[in-house]
Amino acid sequence: MAGSILVEYGLPSKLESPTLRCAKAFEPILVSPYLQEDSVFVSLVSDKTAPLMGTLQLELIDFDGQLLWQQKIATAAQALNAFIPFRETVETIVPEGARNNSVLRVMFFNKAGQIICENSLYFTKTKDLTLPESRVKYSLSQKSDHWSIELRTDQQTRNIYLRFEEIPGRFADNYFDLYPNEMKTVAFYPKQESVELDEVVLSLKHLRDTY
Repeated sequence: MAGSILVEYGLPSKLESPTLRCAKAFEPILVSPYLQEDSVFVSLVSDKTAPLMGTLQLELIDFDGQLLWQQKIATAAQALNAFIPFRETVETIVPEGARNNSVLRVMFFNKAGQIICENSLYFTKTKDLTLPESRVKYSLSQKSDHWSIELRTDQQTRNIYLRFEEIPGRFADNYFDLYPNEMKTVAFYPKQESVELDEVVLSLKHLRDTY
C-alpha cells in the first residue's frame, strides 16, 4: 500500500520510505487519529508492560500555521492495551470552510514534556487539499557518525521525501509532514565516509510539487 501511495504522488518508489513508515507503525507507543462518520477519534496504543502517564495534546492549525483550536488531556498509555482518550465531532473542532486547509496535529507527551509519539489527521481527500506552494529551507552539518539536516518551512508541507543524489545511505526519518515555522532535524547515515558535504546534492520533493 505504501508503495502505491508513493507512485500516486509521483515520488520515487523506493523501499526506503515505506520501510520507515512501517517501522513507525511498530513503535512501542502510537497515537492514531482517525475519522469515523463525522467524528474524530484518537486511539492511544501501547506495547509497553507498564503504563506511561502523560498528556495528549491536540492542535488544529491552518496551512499558514495559525492555531484554530487546541485541547490538552491528562491521560496514560495503558500497559499492553489500546483505548480512545478523545472523541469529538468534526464540526466542534474544525471551523466552517476549513476542512481543506487545516490539519489536526496530535501529540502524546510524557510527564517530562518530551514527545513520545505524534501523528496528524487531514479532513478531506488529498486531491481536495489546498496545499500551499511552501518554501522548504534546509542546512547540512557534519556530525561524528552522520550528517544532520535541519529543515524549516513557512507553510504546511505534506509528505516530504529526501534523497541524496548518488550517495547511498540511510535516513533516520523520511516521507514526513513539516509544520509551519517549526524546525525538524533528520539524520542521514552515509555508507561512504570520504564524501564531503559541499560535494553532495540533496533532492527534496513534497506532495505540492506533483500538482
